[in-house]
Amino acid sequence: MDNIENNKNINNEEQTQTIELKNLFATVIDMLKLMKKHIVIAVAILVVFVVTAFGYSVFTYEPVYESTATFSIIPLVASDSNNGLSVYKFNYTSTFANQMAKTFPYIVNSRNLEKLIEYDIGRKMTANISVGPVSGSNIIKVSVKSNSAEDSDEILNSFIKCYPQVSEYVFGDTKTNIIHVSDFPKEPVNSSETLKYVLFGFLAGLIINIVIFFIIAYNRQTIKNKNDVEIKLNSKCICEIPHVIKKRNSKNENLILKTTDKNPAFSESIRIMKKRVKSQLKDNEKIIALTSSAFGEGKTTLAYNLSQAFSMGEEKVLLIDFDLKRKNLQNLLGETTKNIYGIGDVVKQKIKLSDAIISKSEYFDVLYSGVEQCKYSDFRIKDILESLREKYDYIVIDLPPCSLISESTLIANLSDVILFTVKSDFASVDSIKSSLQYILYSKARLIGFVVNDCANLTGSQGRYSYYGRYNRYGYGYHYNYK
Repeated sequence: MDNIENNKNINNEEQTQTIELKNLFATVIDMLKLMKKHIVIAVAILVVFVVTAFGYSVFTYEPVYESTATFSIIPLVASDSNNGLSVYKFNYTSTFANQMAKTFPYIVNSRNLEKLIEYDIGRKMTANISVGPVSGSNIIKVSVKSNSAEDSDEILNSFIKCYPQVSEYVFGDTKTNIIHVSDFPKEPVNSSETLKYVLFGFLAGLIINIVIFFIIAYNRQTIKNKNDVEIKLNSKCICEIPHVIKKRNSKNENLILKTTDKNPAFSESIRIMKKRVKSQLKDNEKIIALTSSAFGEGKTTLAYNLSQAFSMGEEKVLLIDFDLKRKNLQNLLGETTKNIYGIGDVVKQKIKLSDAIISKSEYFDVLYSGVEQCKYSDFRIKDILESLREKYDYIVIDLPPCSLISESTLIANLSDVILFTVKSDFASVDSIKSSLQYILYSKARLIGFVVNDCANLTGSQGRYSYYGRYNRYGYGYHYNYK
C-alpha cells in the first residue's frame, strides 16, 4: 500500500511540474505577444537605456596619456682625487639591486620627490607616477599618466631630473643611465569604451522589457481557451472557434460558413457549436441570444454562422440584428450602402414584419436592425418575437455587449437561452464577470460560452496546444455563474 501511495504522489508531483512548465511557457508566449503589440513602448525603453549609456560613456570619459622611461642606476664604489681631479668608480652588485627594488617605490611616492617636481614645473603635480623595478637588476621602468599629454611628458622629464637628488639620501652617490624615453604621447592609452556601454545599455533595456512585460503577462487574467472558462469562470465552454487569417481586401467572406469552405477547421467548429447548442436546448426553447462583454469579439459573425449552420440542416431559422446602432450584420454582409428596413422599423410601425424579413435561402431569413431606432423596452418587441416563434424552428438574436448597452438585457429577458461570446485573450476576466451580472437575473438561461479567435487551436475540438488542463488561476477558485 505504501508503494502505491508513493507512486501516486510521484505521479501527482510530475503532473504538477508539467502544468507549471506549461503555465510558464504560456506566460512567456503572452509576454512576447504583449511586446509585439506594444512594440513602440518596448523600443522606446531600449532607446532610453542605449542613449543613457551612450551619454554616460561620453560625459564620464577622461583620456589618459602615458609617458614612460627606462633607466639604470649604478652606485659609487670608490673615488680617487689624484692630481686634484675626482674619479668615481661605479659597480653593479646584486645586493644593491635588491635593496633598490625594495626602497625605490618609497622614494617615488615620497613627499620630497613630489615637492621637487612641483617646484621644477612650477605648479601642483596632478599626474600619477608608477614604477616597476626589475627584480634582481638595477633597471627601473617609470610610467607617468595624466589627463594631459603635456603634463605626462613634462612630469616625466622632471622626474628624471629630480630623482637623483632624492635617491642620494638612500643610496648615496649614484649614476643614472637613460636607456629609453618615450616620445611625446599623441593618443590616449585608454579607449572610451562607448560600444561597451551601448551594449550594456541595450542588454539592460532588454532585461527591463522582459521583466515588465513578463509581470504584466503573469498578472493579466483573460480567457484564452475552454480551460480558462471552466477554471476562471467556473462555467461551461460550448466550443472554441479557431483564428482565421483573412487576406488583405478580402472583406468578410473568410468568416462566413459555406457548403464548400476554404477554412475546414473554422467550419468544423461552427458545426460543433451548432450541435452542442442544440443539445443544450430544452423543449420549446427556440430563441437563442448571443452577447459579449465588449465590441469586437466576433459575436455577429458567430450569430450569422450559427444561423447558417442551423439552416443547412433544413431547419427554418431567422437571424435578428438587435444591435440597433452599429448595424453589424449589414456590415458583415457588405450591405452598408443600402437603407434596409428591419426590426426598428417594424417596432415603429413603418413597415410590416413580413416585408422587413429578407430571405437568404430556403431555410434562412434575416431581419436587419433597420433604419429607425426603437427602444429595447418597447412592448411591441415581445409581441413580434412571440409571433415569430410560431414560424421558425430557431431564432438567433445578435445583441450588443450587455455591459455597454444595459437595455439590451431586456431583449435577453425575452430569449430562451443566452450564449456568451468571448474573444481569446481579449477582455479581462473581471470585465466578463461584470458583464454577466447584467444577464444572470434574466429569465433566459445561460447555456455556456464560446471562445472565439483561438490562435493555437489545432485539430478537432478538445485539442489545444496552448495551455494544459489547469493553470495558475484555477486553484481554489469557486465562483459559479450557474
